[in-house]
Amino acid sequence: MKFQNPMPTPEQLEEVYSSNYYDSFYPDRLLGEQRLLFLDRLKRMEEMREGEKGRVLDVGSGRGVFLEAALATGWDCAGQEFSKDAADAIQTRLGIDMVVCNELNKAGFEPESFDLVNMNHVLEHLYEPQSSVAEIYRILKPGGLFYCEVPRQTNFLNLLSNVFGKSDFGFYYLREHLLVFDKHPLRLLLNTAGFDVLHMAIEGLGDPHRYAYGIHYSSLWTHVIVKIVGTFRLQTPLGGGNLVAISRKPKKGK
Repeated sequence: MKFQNPMPTPEQLEEVYSSNYYDSFYPDRLLGEQRLLFLDRLKRMEEMREGEKGRVLDVGSGRGVFLEAALATGWDCAGQEFSKDAADAIQTRLGIDMVVCNELNKAGFEPESFDLVNMNHVLEHLYEPQSSVAEIYRILKPGGLFYCEVPRQTNFLNLLSNVFGKSDFGFYYLREHLLVFDKHPLRLLLNTAGFDVLHMAIEGLGDPHRYAYGIHYSSLWTHVIVKIVGTFRLQTPLGGGNLVAISRKPKKGK
């Protein structure tokens, strides 16, 4: 695992998370693809829950696309968001209960009140990820699922860092990413909190906008590749991809 040193201050991060942060990072042209990704994810979670839905919390809801997909497929939804502007927009558009806070353990959720917690490209933004994971464990029902996805830095970015003399190329251009995870530290973080890790794998090209079949789908050349090679995993030669972990809180008595 890598981390920034020195860490940016909360004041510096507030400047990053301006009112147009989500609009620029999640532009309208990509929301349809992101919705497909989240519908695919929810179907996967329902299969792991033997077809049952339930109450879901989306941590770091951004523009609310995951919550929109969950609401449309019959889940009971709640969200937590750092940006008040983003949370207000979601609540107005979808009528979903939103909690505004920068630390999950300050949200005041009741213990064992959710069947699923979704955290999409959020853990790498947190100063103390271990406390957030522990809080997720607390608010999940026994048997509840935690879906966590984080970006995984590519070998290509490591090469660029060396060539151009940056201590870390990814951190240099994404100051809001405080941490970069790989499999071992993420598994240790989850196990320490008490979770059973059911699935951990590298998926996609290292971008939250990738299409549900595992390829970033917003440019002409990726359209061509999808047509030719289907679900070919581009992260194999580049070493990139999103790190996906699906964990379960053990049922009582086990």
